[in-house]
Amino acid sequence: MRKEQPVTKNNFPPAKTKLPSKPKTNGKPAGGNSAPFPPADNSAPVPGADVPAIGMTSADPKIDKQLRGLLGHAETSGYKPVNFQYFLRPRDLPPFTFNVIEAMQFEPTIKLGLAARAAPLCTPEFAYKQGEKWIPGVQAENEVIAAFVERQLMKIWNQIDVLLDAQKWGWAAAEVTYELTHFGTVEIKDLYARHARDVRVIKHEGQPAGVRFLSIKDTDQGHVDSFFPDCIFHNHVAGPGEDYGTSILIGAYSPWADKWLSGGALDVRRLFMHKDAYGGVDLAYPEGTMTIGDRETPNRDVAREIVEQLQAGGVTTRPSRIDPATGKQVWELTRATVPANPAHILQYPKDLDGEMLRGLEVPDDVLSADNSGAWAGKQVPMAAFYCSLDRWLNSLVRDVVRQLLVRLVRMNFGTGRWFEVSTKPLAVQAMEQMSKSGSPKPEGGGGGKFQPNFDDGMGDASQGNDRDGDDDELLDDGTDMERAVGMGLLQASKVVRAASRVVRMGGLEGKHVSEVGVSESADDRESKK
Repeated sequence: MRKEQPVTKNNFPPAKTKLPSKPKTNGKPAGGNSAPFPPADNSAPVPGADVPAIGMTSADPKIDKQLRGLLGHAETSGYKPVNFQYFLRPRDLPPFTFNVIEAMQFEPTIKLGLAARAAPLCTPEFAYKQGEKWIPGVQAENEVIAAFVERQLMKIWNQIDVLLDAQKWGWAAAEVTYELTHFGTVEIKDLYARHARDVRVIKHEGQPAGVRFLSIKDTDQGHVDSFFPDCIFHNHVAGPGEDYGTSILIGAYSPWADKWLSGGALDVRRLFMHKDAYGGVDLAYPEGTMTIGDRETPNRDVAREIVEQLQAGGVTTRPSRIDPATGKQVWELTRATVPANPAHILQYPKDLDGEMLRGLEVPDDVLSADNSGAWAGKQVPMAAFYCSLDRWLNSLVRDVVRQLLVRLVRMNFGTGRWFEVSTKPLAVQAMEQMSKSGSPKPEGGGGGKFQPNFDDGMGDASQGNDRDGDDDELLDDGTDMERAVGMGLLQASKVVRAASRVVRMGGLEGKHVSEVGVSESADDRESKK
């Protein structure tokens, strides 16, 4: 068996570029841009396109025709989905373009929702499951490859914000640079982000093969074609057959428009606060002029000056003269009125904030503590939130493995090398972090019954010690009784019933109290025998 040698500058394997096929680019993304993408006219060969599948060679006589068909390319690689424009919506909203996406990022709720979605993906735990336990690390055929893959993942995730922007624009791409390390291996050095406006995916045989970077000023063509693993392309929630994904902001577009566009919730609130602070007025004035000093001034100008002084917070003084024809003041001032209860005006933007978070797939209980209830009830929206992020994380890891790691492992260690990258579910990670931080949770995980140890929290009632100064005595899991009742982990009625039993039986000495009552100690049972 041939012994593999480490890769150095002198024996670096050349890239195979045998196929001179013409890469293809998609003509138009699924949405997010008002103008169609021009097709990439590129005749450069795709590096590594003729590399055979791992574990077999193209000249292997043991593989029959049927097996070759199973191991070949997808027969539906030429599938082209129906072109659907996301701005064809039932509401009269402007087209959902990159300009709209940029404007939406000025909204604080949008920024908070995007940060809440990206945060769990910044620190995933790479692990694999053995039985019921999660083992940190990467599975591989040997420790050298596993350590190599883990180093690449660490370097990528130190710059993962480059790819997490895909949730904003629908896709993200970056150029990848490499360095020769002291291990004698070629490894990732940096990721250089490029705006989603200026990247186009290059396809080969129905699959993404690289990225065309536009707006390159120091080239004659104005663009650079780069192929995996010299670049990486990630799309967010792409439809079947789509090369470009969908912005998560499209779900928050309608409530955002109701809040920010002309006549929206912010304009209504600003108008109310303006009227409430300054008070609008209606001032009637008689036609003609009046003499002020030695000059004649139109009554209209005098009325306008009075109104402007009111708006600036000033006071008004005017002649008090009654019109004999109408019986009213000649200069009649009418103060504007505002709603006595403006709660609905102030609540309207907050309601839209909640709708925007839901459009970003952030449930109400994830960022808000407004809804009270038991911890088991709050786990449902949290589980849904993390499940949605797990789908995104799996897609991101899949692109990293296919576009970068598989090619790097093949380049450094040869073909036929096996490794597998998986992550621990984000919900499991969150529960473990809460356990380490001492946050309250049901005993035994989600939905379990919470059974406090009253022997530690209620003292010796037989001697009249109600321990008034120890109201915050901790329960078994580090949660005080009042907080447990308030969070729904413990029913107050059970606490009262248990305390009543203790009083009737004359104390706690030698006995243990649980949710269901009082049980005798082992010494009491032995004495009865």
